[in-house]
Amino acid sequence: MAALAACYLGCIWLDAIGTGIPNHLLPGPARIFVQVAQLFPYAAVEVTDFRARGYRCSTKKFEELDLAPYFPIHSGDKEGRFDRAMFFYLKQREVKEALDQYIAGAEGRRGPEYALGGVMLLSLRWPIPALGASEERYRRIPLEDVPRSVERHFWYVTSIAERERRCGENPVTP
Repeated sequence: MAALAACYLGCIWLDAIGTGIPNHLLPGPARIFVQVAQLFPYAAVEVTDFRARGYRCSTKKFEELDLAPYFPIHSGDKEGRFDRAMFFYLKQREVKEALDQYIAGAEGRRGPEYALGGVMLLSLRWPIPALGASEERYRRIPLEDVPRSVERHFWYVTSIAERERRCGENPVTP
């Protein structure tokens, strides 16, 4: 029994480290009992944090936007509807254009000084700390304070012509 148990545990170990040896040695019905569920075969090494910057018509500059009031789920952490929309529809231009229009409209309703000509949608990729390392609770760090070592990826920027049209600067004629 001890030898059988050692063979069984050895097969489990060989399957877990990905050798494929148990698949060649054991018949199909026996392989089921030694296979290890690989729940996370390609685990993430980074955390993605989605952000938006708005082009203010009054200053003609981009500045970081606080989108929590416009995309609530849990307003105090990063689990907002904006993050969800960016995660699931990141590569769909129509969705990013709709986000652009929604954000610009929501900011503009705050008053003329808040009017946006457009937005810049981007992501930050923070490295996940090593297993066992201490980690502080999530806290939103302003873009200006994010270290340069954190990777940035720009997913969408409103066109210059559209920004000018929205701000009323040199409207583009058809």
